Amino acid sequence: MKMTVEMPAVNGCSIKECAYNINERCHAKAITIGHSSIPGCDTFLENSGSMHVDGKLIAGVGACKVSDCVHNVELECGADEISVGISGDQVINCLTYATH
Repeated sequence: MKMTVEMPAVNGCSIKECAYNINERCHAKAITIGHSSIPGCDTFLENSGSMHVDGKLIAGVGACKVSDCVHNVELECGADEISVGISGDQVINCLTYATH
């Protein structure tokens, strides 16, 4: 059985080393953001060259564990869409993250 759930779309991802990234678009079924106060992409998987990802699928944000983000509503992302990339500290992060 397949489910259809509305999630914020991952509008863009500049992490070329990720196995889910095809042409700066995330093609995972869903991603998870964060670990406590760090808005990292927990779904990042270094490209091994052996994955066959559905290039038509655009990822959604399945969960967000960053409690101080303004978009976090009961551990789900309430933004319309997000972008993932490198933040100033060279960590793969949700670039849409904003504190209260």
